[in-house]
Amino acid sequence: SNGAVTFAATVVGPARKIRSGLLRLDGHGSELLAAVGDPVPGVNGTHYQAFSDPVVNAAGDLAFFALLSPPATGTGDGALFVVSGGTTRLAIQDGQAVEGANSTALRINDTAPAAPLSLLDDGSLLVAAHLQDQAADGLFLVQP
Repeated sequence: SNGAVTFAATVVGPARKIRSGLLRLDGHGSELLAAVGDPVPGVNGTHYQAFSDPVVNAAGDLAFFALLSPPATGTGDGALFVVSGGTTRLAIQDGQAVEGANSTALRINDTAPAAPLSLLDDGSLLVAAHLQDQAADGLFLVQP
């Protein structure tokens, strides 16, 4: 939105330090939104390990899948995040139940990564994911 482009990339910085992360470019420059090794908001003691390509809505908010290291206690190593108004928040973690899936949890990890397909203008997130303990995939509307 507003001519900005948001994407996952690996860049070489000062002293040839390599960093992977999510970047946003616009007419004013670039912004690193999240990087591998950064602390994960809302999940104490956990850091980003890898990212998917983000999806963006008309307002410029974005959603992305990330692998976490170490995995949060009681969950797997994946999660979906939404960035809105410059604030990153957790939308759903691996093993968390979602409404409309008969209280079944979604698998959101490195063996069954969830694909954020669309971030709607109301902030809800259309996700392709695998149902935990079942041989079924589906589309789910997640309300972060």
